[in-house]
Amino acid sequence: MSETAVKKTEFCQPGWEIASKKVTFFITENGGQTAPVTFAGDGKAVRPYFVSPWQTEGKDLSGCPVLAPLRGDFFCLPFGGNGDPVKNVTFPCHGESATAKWHLVDSKREGTRVQLTLGMKFTLTEGEIRKTVTLDDRHEAIYIEDKVSGLEGAFPIGHHAILDYPAPGEKAYLATGKFDLGMVHPGIFSDPVNKEFQCLLPGAEFTDLAKLPSLFKTPDTIDGTTMPMPVGYTDIYAWFRKGASLPGWTAVAFPERGYIWYALKDNAVLPGTAVWNANQGRYGEPWNGRTSCLGIEDCCAFFAAGCKPSLEANELTRRGWKSAFTFSKAAPASIRVIQGIARIPADFGRIADAKFTDNGIEFVGANGLSAQAAVDWNFI
Repeated sequence: MSETAVKKTEFCQPGWEIASKKVTFFITENGGQTAPVTFAGDGKAVRPYFVSPWQTEGKDLSGCPVLAPLRGDFFCLPFGGNGDPVKNVTFPCHGESATAKWHLVDSKREGTRVQLTLGMKFTLTEGEIRKTVTLDDRHEAIYIEDKVSGLEGAFPIGHHAILDYPAPGEKAYLATGKFDLGMVHPGIFSDPVNKEFQCLLPGAEFTDLAKLPSLFKTPDTIDGTTMPMPVGYTDIYAWFRKGASLPGWTAVAFPERGYIWYALKDNAVLPGTAVWNANQGRYGEPWNGRTSCLGIEDCCAFFAAGCKPSLEANELTRRGWKSAFTFSKAAPASIRVIQGIARIPADFGRIADAKFTDNGIEFVGANGLSAQAAVDWNFI
């Protein structure tokens, strides 16, 4: 093993740090959750990922272990709440991959690339997982591969990135490519019985992110492209895309902070993107009405309902969509995503489109400005 990883503690969680010339990356030992991640390619350091405010409060979160390190991005298997048992097994919220301990397998530098590999053997099912994170000195990007072997059967899966929310008085703008189906999370996502509230109409379909169906008559739609959304609510809405030759993309522009955060995926593997918009809509512990963040969750799942609803007939499967990924012991399965940033001027505004080029991605602004991100999107 050629050691380049540093074992350290960030926001009260132990884990490992690796660094390239443009990115410093930390991942927790518990749950494999990433953050802080610092992008400093042009000398100006930015940290786009959310870190939960209770990290230093010593709260007992053993009842929902995914919340203990809650931050950044993490791989979920099985994705979702997982409150109902499946074949006499009850999985923790977002699965062992997001809650159990990982171990260091390898860490090395080869040429312009720095690589970290972690491993975990599942205890609730057969099989194991290897997570490999690669940084490239030339790119402000993170290349993530989760390779699952020895597992048999269908499970919902997803990558659960969580971004910082815009500060008071600030705006952020969400954008994505064309999608085939848009839908608000069916059923009650934020239940007032649990001191949680939502503003979107459960199960309603949409074709325009700027016109999400509202629970209220006034307004009857809510703009899902502009953050902050209404204060005091926590919602999930999602869109779904069929497989294509180019990666699926989602991006969030923070013009006043000078960057676009983006995520790339294979639509054939992860057809859904669920947006968890949390703007102080949860008032129970440990949220306490103070938490604002933006989840961009690329997934193959029935929203965040968990394993059992994702495996049964549901609103997605009845429309011909997969809501679970099928694993086979015969061959390992590789789930790959890329997350990174592009630098923009303060007057960039909204994103109108993303174009894939030989050297990366060009983000085109609604006002005609453009921004380049050097990235090897063929990794997807």
